Amino acid sequence: MNDIVAVTSSNIYNTVIMKYLLESSKINKFNIDVIGLNKPFSWIARMRWFRDYLNNLPKDCDQIVCFTDAFDVFYLDDLEAIKQKFLRFGKDIVWSAEKWYSHQLDADKAFYDGLCNTPYGYKYINGGTFIGYKKHFFNYSMTYWMVLSEMYLLSRN
Repeated sequence: MNDIVAVTSSNIYNTVIMKYLLESSKINKFNIDVIGLNKPFSWIARMRWFRDYLNNLPKDCDQIVCFTDAFDVFYLDDLEAIKQKFLRFGKDIVWSAEKWYSHQLDADKAFYDGLCNTPYGYKYINGGTFIGYKKHFFNYSMTYWMVLSEMYLLSRN
């Protein structure tokens, strides 16, 4: 069993639009698990697919899980090199970041601007690439679902 796995989400397996992801993983000699195939896509569904994926990983180990988008990502290293870079952070979960506020709601920009003061300019979380330990992702996803459930219940009153 590998102590690191690569996973992506897509509701279709299209080798043309997934070309760079598939070819770069093949060059770097690893397979990518694709979750969500043939299911209706939504951002919440994507989180649900990831939670279910975590639940299906072996229970007795704490693998490192590397999640990426499917259509605009390519790998430059093999999974062992990626794992070593992750371990150097000394963190349980590492999210990618980007310089441009491009996929979020305009009304929330001031909130996000206040979250991070970095000299590098990468201050907006990018949900398309993250890496961490299965256990910590599972704890995070359970908290995420509890918050969503509470928001849903509050919106019904």
